Amino acid sequence: MASPELKILIISSIVGILPPLLWLCLFWLREDNAHPEPKRIVALVFVLGMLAIFPAERLSRFAMGFFTQGTFLLIAAQAFVEELMKFLAAYLGAMWHNRDFDEPIDAMIYLITAAIGFSAFENVLFMYYSVDGGGMLTGLHSNALRFIGATMLHTLSSATLGAFIGFAFYRSTFIKNKSLIIGLILATLLHSMYNGLILMQGNSETSGYLTIFGMMWVGIIVLLFFFEKIKDIFRPNKLIT
Repeated sequence: MASPELKILIISSIVGILPPLLWLCLFWLREDNAHPEPKRIVALVFVLGMLAIFPAERLSRFAMGFFTQGTFLLIAAQAFVEELMKFLAAYLGAMWHNRDFDEPIDAMIYLITAAIGFSAFENVLFMYYSVDGGGMLTGLHSNALRFIGATMLHTLSSATLGAFIGFAFYRSTFIKNKSLIIGLILATLLHSMYNGLILMQGNSETSGYLTIFGMMWVGIIVLLFFFEKIKDIFRPNKLIT
């Protein structure tokens, strides 16, 4: 018979991973139906996104030694670490020396995949410790809030970076690098603002959280607009400088 800890881990893994994975497969990957990415590459990026939480956690703890707890500088440093780790997961898994990374929309697809993998593993950890500490209903409630908020936030921030990479896909190396840096900064700011607003809410009323989640949904709608714009980018006859 499985131990209680193993049962909690199994349930946490299913509940934490399945909703984000379904969101990825049934929604985001369909945005690239014309030229879908190889499933093995998508799976690799998803797993690397999950594993990216380990170096992100270590670097976040390292940052705590330099900035005061609760300050915006610490929030921004930890957000930057997570955005960088998600980008590296997508870059190493799919965007570096990969012949299938051949159109602008691919950048958004791979960044979103890494982000959802990262968020899914975060969900597992939150679910596990919530169930272990407060029971199944507490864990399910905690995971539902994380899926609505944090999963959307990770998706939105990484997709912002992916959009900047996509818009610069056919540009010179200098412009690509510039767009990468700007995209990473904006993703970090977006992530930092969300974390800061959540910390400000504390234990206040639910309406405050619903407002923040509503802002995330507006961001998702804007993200869909950028998807359509990037789909319309065609390969030029020569490199654009």
